[in-house]
Amino acid sequence: MTRPIRGRLKLPAGMLILGTGLAAAEAVGHGWHDAIPIEVVTVVAAGGYFLLGGLDNDIGAIYGSHGDERQQMVRLRAQALAGQLMALAAVIGFMVQIARRAPTWPFLVIAGVAAVSFVIGLAIYGVHDTSSGSPDGGQQRSPADVGPPRTRS
Repeated sequence: MTRPIRGRLKLPAGMLILGTGLAAAEAVGHGWHDAIPIEVVTVVAAGGYFLLGGLDNDIGAIYGSHGDERQQMVRLRAQALAGQLMALAAVIGFMVQIARRAPTWPFLVIAGVAAVSFVIGLAIYGVHDTSSGSPDGGQQRSPADVGPPRTRS
């Protein structure tokens, strides 16, 4: 029974580490009085994420990283939407900065990371050529033929 708890702890632990790092940077740059609210929000968000991951429903499975294929697809679609909206926000911010005649490099960096990660994602998860080295000799198979080859009896 320790496996679901471990998986459930990964994201909240990461949130705590990154949030505490942000609070520490804020404390160094602006003082501890500005860092306290950041750390409070970090602890509350990580605790809420951990508690949601323990629920025995679809939301708990998604937040606790132990969902079935359908729940993982919902999570994947939500992540894709978040990525698309972040890239759109970067492009809009870039346009606003151009209109203000202000520095645009932060928005270029964010949009560049989005574009490069999209291309890398296509390279990693995209359709690959199956003609060389495939067990069926590069022949096209219909969805009904998915699975091990059938033998005639």
